[in-house]
Amino acid sequence: RAEARLRRVAVMECAIGASALSLAVANGESQSLAEGMAKPNPVPIQYVGITTNEIWVPDLSEAESRAKEIADIGANAVRILLPYSPTQAESINDRARTCNAAQAAKDNNLHLTLGILGIFRDGRVGFVPQTSSAVTKFETTLGDYMNTLSGPNACVSEFTEYDIEILNEVNSSTFFKPQYNSAGDWSAPGQYLNLMRRVHPFIKTEAAKISEAARSKNPDLPPLDVTVIGGALASSHDPVGFIQQMGKAAKFSRLNTPIMDVLSFHSYSLGSMSSAEVEAQLAPKLEKAFQEAFGYPIDMYNDEFGDNTLPPASKRSLYSGRPAPGKNFISESAQAISVRDTLAVAACQPYLKMVLTFGLRDETDLENGWQSGPEYAVGTPKSSWSSIHQSFKAALSGRLGSCSK
Repeated sequence: RAEARLRRVAVMECAIGASALSLAVANGESQSLAEGMAKPNPVPIQYVGITTNEIWVPDLSEAESRAKEIADIGANAVRILLPYSPTQAESINDRARTCNAAQAAKDNNLHLTLGILGIFRDGRVGFVPQTSSAVTKFETTLGDYMNTLSGPNACVSEFTEYDIEILNEVNSSTFFKPQYNSAGDWSAPGQYLNLMRRVHPFIKTEAAKISEAARSKNPDLPPLDVTVIGGALASSHDPVGFIQQMGKAAKFSRLNTPIMDVLSFHSYSLGSMSSAEVEAQLAPKLEKAFQEAFGYPIDMYNDEFGDNTLPPASKRSLYSGRPAPGKNFISESAQAISVRDTLAVAACQPYLKMVLTFGLRDETDLENGWQSGPEYAVGTPKSSWSSIHQSFKAALSGRLGSCSK
């Protein structure tokens, strides 16, 4: 699937940047796992779940089946990635898939995040709407999605609360092109600021209009609540510096209005550092950097992390190919520990409202696919499934570990 291909490219970049993680997340400072925990007692995490496009399919019954698998593991949230290209046809061409994903999420009590992924006309990732007319087209597509899901003639009944995340890993040259201008200056932070300063108020205004129209037909509907997420920052590409540069651009342009409701990041393991250790270092520094840059506190999502597990011999026939050289795998027991520890760190950060692992079922291609889900390729549970289930439930109830160490 496309999402596995995109993630594979990103992981390769992460491997390159692993040795420079302390610079990337802390400008040369280091911080222990314990130091990253801000609260004496864990608090319930609002949303726990999985990032996967396995519910974004043409067949509603398949979407419902996969959503049930996500809910059965104890999740209450799911994130999908919607492609957006300059042709601006996605909201029409992908209408059935998007409606099925939303319906399946709603039917299984899963909070839905719609992540927007920029795609060039030739299929390469990394497209960013930058000109005024390009941003207007982008806004039109976002409005079309919102009307489709929540307008007077919505494809999903009473679908009135979800997230829209504006682009993916915007500090990475893979997903946001270009990162630097012809003079060698880091231009992407300013470009992303310019995009968000238009898109955030547009979504809020559009949500109010759609809500008014929908409630004219059904006065009992609650107001449409769309949370605007920014960043989806890659941990290995100086995410703190990216926010600081955005802040400088905001001050230069005298921006004094919000540009996002939530800041998101990804905490894939890097080198010898686990996902939990990356999260513990990165989250508090990002939260501090954002408030210093923009003058208001921000809630945060960690909406991607995960590690590949190598299928046992008894399951190898379900897969194809051989692992690519340098591709890292951990045991299923280590996978369970990684999920638990990453959730435990988040439970000690009151501003971290969502934590999502990457993938539900494994991709079958061992060389180029991604095998980080709690299920094997055919949907049977890995040995880590029960432990992950328990960690998900404990995280949602605030009963996951202690913040004292």
